[in-house]
Amino acid sequence: MKRREALELVMIAAAPIAAQQPHLHTTGDSAPATALRFLSPEEFRLVDRLTEIIIPADAHSPGAHEAKVAAYIDELLADSGANEQGGWRAGLETVESETRKLHGKPFLNYSSVQQDQIMKKMAEGEESPKTGLHRFFIRIKSQTLSGYYTSSAGLLQGPPL
Repeated sequence: MKRREALELVMIAAAPIAAQQPHLHTTGDSAPATALRFLSPEEFRLVDRLTEIIIPADAHSPGAHEAKVAAYIDELLADSGANEQGGWRAGLETVESETRKLHGKPFLNYSSVQQDQIMKKMAEGEESPKTGLHRFFIRIKSQTLSGYYTSSAGLLQGPPL
């Protein structure tokens, strides 16, 4: 099955669910307008930025930030089991520890070009993950796509397939 066909199936299957479960609203500075249920405010900002790198806004469609994917992930994790929650916390810690190794600062303190380069490094192991960073990329990419294509922004205004 080609990527386009898979995305079409996801969108068709998700439409009824998205209509019943709207995403949380966020304020313009990527802080959630409603209380976080699992992520800390710093983790939320990191997830918001990582998801926006995966699905950035462009001239034709909104990105993951506007689709409130980080809020979707927070809700999902709040209702998940300890293993899933622990995997996310470990993944976010791995991102931060790896980026601190580069120049001693957290991911969000890098320029957008540098953040894109770090994300590219994370994605390099997608086909054959060998590190925690590679495995976390697979996890966050999967939830980003799920959150985006089940949001009203993704369903109604998302990029053409």
